[in-house]
Parts: sequence; structure tokens; C-alpha cells
Amino acid sequence: MAILDRFITVYHKRFDIKLINILHRDKPDFEVTNPETGNRLGIEVTGTYQNEEEAKIQYESVQNWDIFVGSG
Repeated sequence: MAILDRFITVYHKRFDIKLINILHRDKPDFEVTNPETGNRLGIEVTGTYQNEEEAKIQYESVQNWDIFVGSG
């Protein structure tokens, strides 16, 4: 999921900690482990996108996005 990937990347850059053991849940949406403390962190995704491709474009994780199909 692009939004979660972006969060993990920014968290790593900000705190120099790479979150591990990503678990997809219902509430919160995801749970990850801080390997330095062993603490679990709940992540609730709040962005709204038409699809996974649009989310990737928003978070600049697509190299070539010259073709984009949106809803009419």
C-alpha cells in the first residue's frame, strides 16, 4: 500500500528506525514493530484515492505516470 510505504519511509528518515513486522488488521489498519524498543505502533490510513495507482502517483512512487485513467 503506497500510503503505508510512504509513512514507513518518512518514519525511517525522521527517526532512523526501520519499522518491521507489518501486520494488516482491521482497526487500526496496520500494526508495525519498532525494532529498537519492541513496541507495536498502530497506523490508521486516512487518505482517499480512486485506486492504488493514484495513491502511488500522489506519493511519487511511480516513475512513469504519463497515462492516468480517472473516473468520469
